[in-house]
Amino acid sequence: MTNLEIARLEEKQQKLLDDRLEGLIDKDLCYNKLSQIQRDLDLANIRLKEIQEDNNANLLALNKTVEVLGNLYKLYKVSDAATRLMYHKAFFKDLVINDKQIVDKKWNDPFGLLYQPNP
Repeated sequence: MTNLEIARLEEKQQKLLDDRLEGLIDKDLCYNKLSQIQRDLDLANIRLKEIQEDNNANLLALNKTVEVLGNLYKLYKVSDAATRLMYHKAFFKDLVINDKQIVDKKWNDPFGLLYQPNP
């Protein structure tokens, strides 16, 4: 459920109340419809809270990833050979080095999708 859908349910709820006050709708029918709308609103708010919590967790994970990637060069430079190999395997499918220079590389996903060299 989105905020827009919640707003629509709240508008529908208010219209029912207005119709009841104007005598346009039976009390029992109004009560039944209001009860259903309230159940829908409760479920929508629970789902919205879950989505917001997921988004917050994803944002924290993304920030941590950006922090690690920002320090990756420093980490790489001070790492031992086994850890450097782990970094290579994490980022690259294939990595060709000649005279301490990268001459060819094939990225692992998602890095290959993210890294698009300029033409």
